[in-house]
Amino acid sequence: VLSVGFKSMGKYEFAAECYQKLGELNSLVELYIESQQWHEAFSLCGDHPEFKESVYIPYANYLAENDQFDEAQDAYYTAGKPKEAVKVLEKLTHNAVSERRYNDASYYFWKLSMAYLKLANQAQTKGEEEEVNICLDK
Repeated sequence: VLSVGFKSMGKYEFAAECYQKLGELNSLVELYIESQQWHEAFSLCGDHPEFKESVYIPYANYLAENDQFDEAQDAYYTAGKPKEAVKVLEKLTHNAVSERRYNDASYYFWKLSMAYLKLANQAQTKGEEEEVNICLDK
């Protein structure tokens, strides 16, 4: 209850200390994400890898919302969400072509082709032939 009070007052460091002492790691992760304390969240992931996805996906979304698309793509890969990373690349590629930034578009098409190849290889390793065909058709 005390930690919720600190959180509502914007005293995130005190709330974090309470959550740590109580062993409420899920609440601690939520606090770090809500307050955009990414370094602390990443540090927690180092000790508790089970939180990797729940930290890196909101971080990737945060980066994308702040026009940091290359970093967002890396964060999606780190979260184990390569398809989301590819969606970011597809959007970047489309925007570059629409805006007639052809040098950027060629770079993004190259990155996109490498991403599809990587996805196809991963799908083939797992025996997901349908997924391989989807990647190769792109």
